[in-house]
Amino acid sequence: MGLFKVRNIGTRPKNLPPGPPTKWLLGNLLQMPREKAYLQFKKWADEYGPIYTLILGTQTTIVLTDAEIVKDLLDKRSGIYSSRPEAYLSRVASKGLRMAGMFYGDQWRRARKILHSILNRTSSLSFRPYQDLETMSLLAAILDDADADAKAPLSSATTEAEAAGGHQSRHHLFDHFRRTSHSLATSIFYGFRIQDPSDPRLLQMYQNLQHFSDLSGGAQASAAALLLDVYPVLRRPWFQQWLPIYKHAVAVGEKTSEFFWGLWMPAKQKVLLSNGKMSHSQQQPCFAVSMVKAQQQEEQEQGQGQGKGTGIITDEEAAFIIGNAGLEAGSDTMSSTLAAFIMGVVMYPEVGKRLQECVDEFTSTDGPGSSSTCRMLTIEDVQDPRAQYVRACVKEALRWMPTGILGLPHAVVRDDEYRGYKILKDSSVVLNIWGINTDGNRYKDPHTFNPDRFIHDTQTSSQAALNPNVAERDHYTFGAGRRICQGLHVADDFLFLGIARLMWAFNFDRAINPQTGKEIVPDRLDLIGGLMVQPAPFKMNITPRSEKRAQMVRDAWKECQETKLDGEMQWKSVLNEMYRVFPSMSEVKAA
Repeated sequence: MGLFKVRNIGTRPKNLPPGPPTKWLLGNLLQMPREKAYLQFKKWADEYGPIYTLILGTQTTIVLTDAEIVKDLLDKRSGIYSSRPEAYLSRVASKGLRMAGMFYGDQWRRARKILHSILNRTSSLSFRPYQDLETMSLLAAILDDADADAKAPLSSATTEAEAAGGHQSRHHLFDHFRRTSHSLATSIFYGFRIQDPSDPRLLQMYQNLQHFSDLSGGAQASAAALLLDVYPVLRRPWFQQWLPIYKHAVAVGEKTSEFFWGLWMPAKQKVLLSNGKMSHSQQQPCFAVSMVKAQQQEEQEQGQGQGKGTGIITDEEAAFIIGNAGLEAGSDTMSSTLAAFIMGVVMYPEVGKRLQECVDEFTSTDGPGSSSTCRMLTIEDVQDPRAQYVRACVKEALRWMPTGILGLPHAVVRDDEYRGYKILKDSSVVLNIWGINTDGNRYKDPHTFNPDRFIHDTQTSSQAALNPNVAERDHYTFGAGRRICQGLHVADDFLFLGIARLMWAFNFDRAINPQTGKEIVPDRLDLIGGLMVQPAPFKMNITPRSEKRAQMVRDAWKECQETKLDGEMQWKSVLNEMYRVFPSMSEVKAA
């Protein structure tokens, strides 16, 4: 029996979906690309069909590249397709507490309900003041760079990456995007702002993400990590302790735990210290406030005392849930999508010009296209019917360059059958987001950045995901089934405001190659990252649309600093309306 099993390692069992030829013991391991795996996955879909199988050693992977199949399996059969495969080293590196990698079960369901209580449509409305301030801060930072560049020549010490923005700046535009989305996430979950793109906490988070991506298993993993996934025999304690990759995973786990703990515990202590000293309405609304109060109420009911984190959820679980599902996932998706949008308007200038005309229509009081009298764009403009092209640009940026380009694989918890094919228990199920988002049968000229394809689509991301008609689903960047991104409401609002304000204030044009005199057109496939991708920095020219708009940005940011922020650039007061929709401790506990 054992010999039979060994002889069949790496072979494709009968009645599974088709796939590329395999080799004994290895399966398709040698065919797995180490870079740009999403391109190869799309080629295999073109060759073997919308559902195909990869055999990676002992592991079976089913790849889905069709919206109807995704709906049938991940949505309609979500009860058995919502787990995660055994990504061994990533579990070592996260102590099994990263929500994104949790197996489907009570622990994951509890974490999901708690996260939903803070990120549902109603609660997410309370974050709009944060989004307003952070996007205004973004405009001011870009303008400061432009002002500084006009006064001083580029230093010889400036690195190529820092100078890649066309204008001469200390930080690349994409660094400002990361700071903005990261600060929004820390405000929502911990109650503090990030002010500098060079903040060590921001840099540490992205370093942790890269390490996790290398250890995560699947197409983006390092070769050594993948081997431990597909050959479990290598995980024997006496053997793995000598493996550098295992030691690295343990070290990453300690660093990540220390990082998440270092964010959660100060936030919790601040809430505990404020009890009795300030009213609920004086505490800045964030996940930490609601979570701590829910812990306390649960502990009181159980007679366990105060503040020990042993009630509804432990402190260690809270630290990882917020750090992974909140901070990492939220910040990276939003900043990467802004970068994708900017690449889109630089590659397709007509889109940027039309979007500016659209924004001017509802912010210029002298009529469409006028800039003599205009107002600053606000989040309330999302309701304006004239803003439909902005919403279409958000959808197209998410479709055109999905940040989680192959997603995190699902796992099926029991044997299943679909369209005559067997799907074996414990198989990994990959949602080929890139393949579906660039499916020529769904989208005309899918590789072109063309917001007009969504000009009549008035659905929110949540409404589109729940639409039973897959032909009306806008894109699959937020995932599918029970593992769909919980923060899509926040992302929709942030991206609308960020994209509209950027185009209201600035022009983003192609840079000129000084040697050839030709325009520099960025390469859409020049991406950086692992599990999450974004465009590599590229050269562009960024200029204010007018001096009047530049001064309006300066004045608006000065007012924000004077009325909303203290001397340390943290919130000094909060708005009453933020509490009318923010979840109470009983609502979080009820989750």
